[in-house]
Amino acid sequence: MDPTRLVLNTEVPNEGRPETEVAGRVASRDRPHRRWSVSEVTSKVPSMTSEAGSGQATTDTVEGGLDDPRDLEPEQGTLALAGPDDAHSGQEWEAAAAAVLRKARRLTDDDPDGDVWAKLTRTTLDGVELPPLGTPASLEDVETSGRPTRQGEWDIRAHHGRGPGDKAVNEDVLVDLEGGVTSLWLQVDPGTDWSALLDGVLLDLAPVVLQAADDDAVATAEAFLDHVGGAALHPGTGLGVPAHLATPALARRAAEHGVLGFVVDATTVHDRGASDAQELGWSIAVAAAYLRTLESTGLAPDVAATLVEFRYAVTDEQFASLAKLRAANCSTPT
Repeated sequence: MDPTRLVLNTEVPNEGRPETEVAGRVASRDRPHRRWSVSEVTSKVPSMTSEAGSGQATTDTVEGGLDDPRDLEPEQGTLALAGPDDAHSGQEWEAAAAAVLRKARRLTDDDPDGDVWAKLTRTTLDGVELPPLGTPASLEDVETSGRPTRQGEWDIRAHHGRGPGDKAVNEDVLVDLEGGVTSLWLQVDPGTDWSALLDGVLLDLAPVVLQAADDDAVATAEAFLDHVGGAALHPGTGLGVPAHLATPALARRAAEHGVLGFVVDATTVHDRGASDAQELGWSIAVAAAYLRTLESTGLAPDVAATLVEFRYAVTDEQFASLAKLRAANCSTPT
């Protein structure tokens, strides 16, 4: 594909319009999932040293970019972001925190500085105490199994509601895919115009996850598979049927297409006030019931386990959310 040439014209007295040319390679419209990239070019711009009043302009070649400042790079392992004045002891922190609490009248002048730990420690809904400050001493008696290995590639998923119409949603979907989104989460129903909604979407490259009302979930999933026919689907594609509505027929169709058929969405109980442990417990109970249901119809548990995905709420409590996801990774069948 030839580069598309964008021309910026600059007015120069008595000399017409010399061109400043920028060459770039754009995404093919019939394959909108490609990333935009720009090739290196040499730009021609009017010289800023033209003689005043001459009405003449010269065209100089200007090389773009700057040299890397290699001489400014520190040696590996020598960069220190904290200086000697930044080192403080735990007692100094207690004194500073106690001074603030005394101003707020949460500590009296007679209370020791060490009371800040009790005052600032908070307890989660599951009864876990979270101290105000993490220190190496907090890990002395803690054993960890190390950081888990990430499975699969990073995914940037865009959610799209019903919108004013399937064609209008399709336009937004294509813009997202051209901009770097790697998968789609679509709110749909049995009446969705799949041809309009998915026009230009490469289903073997971009996973599509469906979201429909519980009453319509199975019918919507079947309509989607009917539309797809024998076309290849990305293995990350999800039919979005709640696990408690799983049917043997839909499970077999999902397995034939190599996609996820069902979802255990624990965010629903989180939104109703469940704690992290309650959210985990609910998801495991639903997953167990799902496996038993499909096993009773003749589908092996190891096959059923490959057809279900889990969703958990992640909040601004970063460390608690990470701990919950790691616990889910150890507890769920997938």
